Amino acid sequence: MNIGIYVDSLAGTEKLEHINNVISNAIDNKSINDASVFYDDVGYVPFKTKYGMFNSADMWNFSGNLLATSFATVNKAISIVNNINLFYYYSVSQKIKVLNLLKILENKIEIICHTEEDAKELYRISGKRALGISHNFKDILEIMKGYNDGRTNNNTNVYRSE
Repeated sequence: MNIGIYVDSLAGTEKLEHINNVISNAIDNKSINDASVFYDDVGYVPFKTKYGMFNSADMWNFSGNLLATSFATVNKAISIVNNINLFYYYSVSQKIKVLNLLKILENKIEIICHTEEDAKELYRISGKRALGISHNFKDILEIMKGYNDGRTNNNTNVYRSE
């Protein structure tokens, strides 16, 4: 499985640290073939990576599963015409406007929520259930793989990380 994660910035965020741990473990366990992190703003990365990090301008050559981590990144990723399965990592803390969230849903993008509360808020606003719940990106790759394998087409049972 080829995975890409699209973040706003590489500047020393806790989010990037969680992403690094998930991808590095998956590469070590050979559960993914390749991984890329795409970003809009460059910054200092205080740890070693086992995958490529590329400016978002290089996404034109990417194919696989792409997880956007903010409204800005998902909005840019929507315009990509490559062979990608686009997912959005939603959290109420992002303070996304309701109309923007509905725009994401209009594009039939699968949403993975950060917490159970986020999933409830998503359902309250849109009537759509989250594809899964992944606190700090835990089990995020399994959720996407489950979607690709057709195990999560019925969203009545939301996949939750343990």
